Amino acid sequence: MNRLIELYDRIMVTLAALTLTILMTMTTLSALGRYFFNRPVPDNVTVSQMMMVLIVFLPLAYVQKLRHHVSVTLFSDWLPPGGLRKLEGFGLLLSLIFFGLIAATAVAATLKAYHIGESTRGELDLPTWPAHAVMAVGVIGFVLRLLLELVLALMGKSTAQEPPEKAEGV
Repeated sequence: MNRLIELYDRIMVTLAALTLTILMTMTTLSALGRYFFNRPVPDNVTVSQMMMVLIVFLPLAYVQKLRHHVSVTLFSDWLPPGGLRKLEGFGLLLSLIFFGLIAATAVAATLKAYHIGESTRGELDLPTWPAHAVMAVGVIGFVLRLLLELVLALMGKSTAQEPPEKAEGV
């Protein structure tokens, strides 16, 4: 299962990076089109918002793997290793429950948007369900990563990678 999640992580991060590149190109073309031809890319703001969903939600599992989510360690730094492991396991369990609910809600929102034919208002009338689906895929991948880490934590193992700052001795 770890290899599948690793593959998922790489694919999602690559898609997010590609989307960011496309978003930057589209924004530049829209600005140039507006300036030189008085004609920006149609619905560029709406498309940009939808692309941001890919950039934010697809790499969630990879960021968890690297332990780069925001965390406060004011009190946990004082804990002994055993207490810290228990606290991290409890945090993983709470995160799994919370993001499991978010994943279920995202799937329900995707299905609803698809069934009612929800779309944006503008020149292109874009369907919204793909953005909902991307969010669901990203959060489901994150939930799978949390589940894997919780199972490994219960077995006394870890999938956490050494943060670059600690690896370099900084």
